Amino acid sequence: MTVQHINTHRKFNIGTIVNNKLCIHCGACYSICPVSAIAWNEGRRKPNVIDKECINCELCLKVCPSHNIYRNYKLLYKDFSSYLMGPVLETYLAWSKNTRLRFDASSGGFVTQLLLDLMELKLIDGAIVTIPDDKRPYLARTIIAEDSHKILEAKGSKYTISSPGLLIKELFNRDGRYAVVGLPCHILMFKKAEKLFPKLKNKIALHIGLFCGHTAYPTLYYWILYKELKPKSNKKIEVTSIRYRGSGWPGYLEITLSDGTKLRRPYDYWISTYFSSMLFTPYRCLLCNDSTAELADIAVGDPWIDFLKKKDRMGKSLVVIRSTRGKRYFMQAAKVGSITYIKIPNKIILHAQKTNIVFKKMKIKYRLRFSKSEYSKHIGYENIYKQFDIQESAIENLLSSVSSIILMLTLHNNFIKNVVVSMPKHILRFFSKFIFLTLLYSSTYNRILASGR
Repeated sequence: MTVQHINTHRKFNIGTIVNNKLCIHCGACYSICPVSAIAWNEGRRKPNVIDKECINCELCLKVCPSHNIYRNYKLLYKDFSSYLMGPVLETYLAWSKNTRLRFDASSGGFVTQLLLDLMELKLIDGAIVTIPDDKRPYLARTIIAEDSHKILEAKGSKYTISSPGLLIKELFNRDGRYAVVGLPCHILMFKKAEKLFPKLKNKIALHIGLFCGHTAYPTLYYWILYKELKPKSNKKIEVTSIRYRGSGWPGYLEITLSDGTKLRRPYDYWISTYFSSMLFTPYRCLLCNDSTAELADIAVGDPWIDFLKKKDRMGKSLVVIRSTRGKRYFMQAAKVGSITYIKIPNKIILHAQKTNIVFKKMKIKYRLRFSKSEYSKHIGYENIYKQFDIQESAIENLLSSVSSIILMLTLHNNFIKNVVVSMPKHILRFFSKFIFLTLLYSSTYNRILASGR
């Protein structure tokens, strides 16, 4: 990368993002800084700018998925339907024919099987995937997997922050073509990086995006352990392994401690009681409007459809083909014969991902309105609502406003957060359900579903 020295007294860099709590901890800024003016705090998974070294080239901002977000999405939204779902060519239910993989993975093992098949066909040389950290399994570590063993190690969702952008520097020095598997914000980050560096674009063959409501800091799982196990001593809890999903669908949270103690809780329980409270959620997640990986070539998530939730215990993936490249890779992998797939109407996305779409599309305006971050006012989402004129009833406006204020205050005020964190479980469940119901109910969206619009 060419270093360009810019003479200016004004420093506008990734520090602006970090100071406004908009960092998603992806690590891309650290990888692409041409003068090493950004240090990486591995413990906190956060960049630190060395101001005296910064040349103000603003490359760190140009690659950051929290800077000028709307600019990257506005061309996708041709009408209200595309605003809700993103670009859609075809939609499938798909799953691996390997029953062990399907049982152990999060939702049918489709992504893992797809990567294995693409590597077998030599269409990719490896994939950027996330695995538990060797020494600290409650942390996620993103790697470049170039063999089936590492691909299989990455199976299953990781409900915590990860830093795939740290691998950009390594990708520059590798030969071959790779698939990227990541959350919507990670896909956005790679897309922005590819625009800046054509060499990187030539190395990424496929973008596989994972549906996402929000992620969480690793602290969440220690909180869950203390709430569920209620340790009597002050002895530090040491986690030796953690699985967020698996053992069927929708699966279980399974945490093993160094003393042999095991915690196993059903997905619906730990999500509704703890995860949905959003107490340990990165602030940037609350200002995101992409839950279904709209910039990916192939987007994948859980099909939360009533008849599947009642009958399916092995799991299936909802697969959204978003580009011609995605379709080509999907069809070539399907010929291997390791994947079962059924084509379904595109509109099923609106039913299967109703919760996340309402939260991120219909209700984001309330969180933007009450956000304390001045920088969030410049990310541009306000223009979306003027464009599509999303209207809600007076009572919905009131409830959504109240719950948004409570959520924002809780995340910003340590005293309030500590009060909520120390609540008994039954009160905590009430708090989570109140936030969940008020921020995820939309009569407007229900009318859209009923009308088939």
